[in-house]
Amino acid sequence: MKISVIIPVYNVEKTLSQTLDSVINQTYKDLEIICVNDASTDSSLEILKSYAQQDSRIKIVENEVNSKLGPTRNHGMEFATGEYIHFLDSDDWMESDAYERLVKYLEKAGKNVDVIHFLWTFVCPNKHEKFECNYNNPDLTEKVINIIDEPELAYNWLRSAWNKLYRRQFLLDNNIVFNAYPCMEDIEHNISVLTKADSIYLIKDRLLNYRINNPKSLVGRSYQFYDCALKSYYTNCETCKILPADTKENILELELFNLLKILYGSFARNVLSSREVRNIINNLDMTVFRKDYSNYKWYVYYNDIMKNPVIIAKMKYYLRQFVRDNFYGVFLVIKDLRKESRKV
Repeated sequence: MKISVIIPVYNVEKTLSQTLDSVINQTYKDLEIICVNDASTDSSLEILKSYAQQDSRIKIVENEVNSKLGPTRNHGMEFATGEYIHFLDSDDWMESDAYERLVKYLEKAGKNVDVIHFLWTFVCPNKHEKFECNYNNPDLTEKVINIIDEPELAYNWLRSAWNKLYRRQFLLDNNIVFNAYPCMEDIEHNISVLTKADSIYLIKDRLLNYRINNPKSLVGRSYQFYDCALKSYYTNCETCKILPADTKENILELELFNLLKILYGSFARNVLSSREVRNIINNLDMTVFRKDYSNYKWYVYYNDIMKNPVIIAKMKYYLRQFVRDNFYGVFLVIKDLRKESRKV
């Protein structure tokens, strides 16, 4: 069973070798490694050519102009021939037996499963620290499920592309592609996958190492792209219209959380005024949610933006950022405590 590993590459000369080494040295060898150079201006292309000379499984595809992450992944898909697809970012790296384990799970779950969703480890290379993620509901692991039968799946589903193995024909049959947003391009993609997949298989294995505190990453600057988050929220509301009410609410709760978190950062960092942010929120369709908003995950941001004085809201925002950037382990513990308090 061939797996196509699609790696978008843009000015990542410092991390690219680690990413490539983690793939070419896999215990599972039936891999097709498609590296799409997105018009890099550093030595990334030279690194790719050097690796391609050593390993015939590496295919180099080039974008004529810088096209951003979504279109670059789509371009890579055009050259993929594997039965399954993995989108790996060029600043992350895989465990050495990751694909071997994934194939074994495919054989256990059934070869035609649409998506395998796996766990990851957050890594702070500069601080030599690692932090493990976990599922909200481990009872949903290692069985074939979908969002209709298991609405709680929404709380276990990461809205990112890199922690999943996708059946290529499933993506093609449903015309699921990435949009061209400069940031958060994978949110709409993964909501489409979540709502259209008949068979999803969650596993507890941590197969990917995700580099955090990368100064070049767009994730840390998502507050600059509030318009992308807003467009994604509206699109996902449309995508979820066909779903049962409870299922739709579960999905959109997390989408609204993501949107409000980004809007919060936009006003705290003076990208948007507090009035502009409040106007955006007041114009959102909130009818999918019950009126007792305090039980929702997104309410913490809603409350800070809509009810707290601006100075207090901004102080709380920067305190959160300080804890996240300097004490990431504490930040994760606080998140877990909040999850538990919401279950009570």
